[in-house]
Amino acid sequence: MKLVGKKDQAYASLDMESPHMTPVRRNSPNLSNVQLSPSGASTISINSESSNSYNNQEIRPFYNSVANDILSALDGPVRQLAFEVKGALLATGLAAACYLLTWFQAVLIPFFLAIFLMYLVDPLVEVIDVSPKYFLCICTSRGRHARRTSRGCSRAFASLVAVSLVCVFFGLLGYITVLSVHALDTSAYQTGYNSLISGVEKVLDQIGLPVNITTTLHDNVDKLARLVITETMDLLSVMFVTIIYLTYFLCTRTRAGDAGGVWSKIDHDIQRFVTLKCFLSLFVALLVTIVYVSLNVGLAIVWGMLTFILNWIPNVGAMIASVTPLIIIAITPGDLMNPMEKFLAMVLPMCFHMFVGNFVEPKVFGRKLDIDPVVVILSLSAWGLLWGVVGMMLSVPLTAAAKIMLSHLKIWPELVALLEGTYFTRFGNKSPRYKKEEDDKDDFETMKVRTESEKERASGHMRA
Repeated sequence: MKLVGKKDQAYASLDMESPHMTPVRRNSPNLSNVQLSPSGASTISINSESSNSYNNQEIRPFYNSVANDILSALDGPVRQLAFEVKGALLATGLAAACYLLTWFQAVLIPFFLAIFLMYLVDPLVEVIDVSPKYFLCICTSRGRHARRTSRGCSRAFASLVAVSLVCVFFGLLGYITVLSVHALDTSAYQTGYNSLISGVEKVLDQIGLPVNITTTLHDNVDKLARLVITETMDLLSVMFVTIIYLTYFLCTRTRAGDAGGVWSKIDHDIQRFVTLKCFLSLFVALLVTIVYVSLNVGLAIVWGMLTFILNWIPNVGAMIASVTPLIIIAITPGDLMNPMEKFLAMVLPMCFHMFVGNFVEPKVFGRKLDIDPVVVILSLSAWGLLWGVVGMMLSVPLTAAAKIMLSHLKIWPELVALLEGTYFTRFGNKSPRYKKEEDDKDDFETMKVRTESEKERASGHMRA
């Protein structure tokens, strides 16, 4: 069916062979009369100025059905075009965001790291800033009683004290790490190291890969030392800028005025996530440190601190924290650790990580902060590619913060379900796109039936 028209005329042609319609025009002037001219394909001419035998009330439903069919036919292509445009804009925006994050990483890394530390240090500031109360009875001349209460210290002073305590804490950790490395008896591990290297070389010779591991390690020592020094200097510069940002954020941090507002809930959930994650990481680190110290594992305190840092990276961080000490455990001499103790030192930390990661954290965080492991790995890879080790540490907090904001703002439920790993469970064939396709199929069937009925009506008018 074709619909064409001019300023004061409109023509609708109905092909008797095909039930499909090809809409050409959406709007037409008011129609008053109908004129049939059966030549080849039956044609219905609708002229607003001519007077014919057909009543206006009989042709108006047919015209309305044609207009509805035209709108339905145009709805699908328009939606498809809108979907493609949105996809192109999203891809362009994502590429631009990645470029900007890489280009401004020297500024953004300390900024986001300071925000992350702000949520960790803010409870300490609240404790320091609490107003001490002196319950001193002040008797007045009229026999009334009053209590004198101090206003406490200022927010800026409490923030400076908290930042100073944090710096002292990290300084003590560094000092303890240096003492642990110096206290390590390297001569006791030399025998185990030599036996391990010789065993690996024998295995490589048997499979046809003769490699001198000792020479290779000695050649790469200088490169490794330069890399460690460079990364340490970069980390110190980043931490210096981060401390400046952190001090400013803590001094100017204020609670949202509306306790029930959306942003107040977002701030509360992010604070809850960071605080609980910190306590759980500290709990796992203490358990691992106690096990390593009791089993005489070298650098036990260092492995405990590494466990605390890597536990912020779900799944992957726990695996790295469990595998890294295996080298020291493997070269530990037999007089320090027997085979049973080595086995326990390998298995118990893995059990701690599995128990906390699979049972404790889901119960503590709930479904609101649940993130799919595949999303965690992708986020870890993406942020690690953009910002290195710091990006890997901040990947999960940033992803969790984004998920919390999207959940409260309710602006993109499909993305929230994708982050949770429940997209196909919650939406599946009920997603808006699939639902639109089903509606298009139903509209096509309805249009086909309606066209058949209108064709029969037109044939009846022609016979009349």
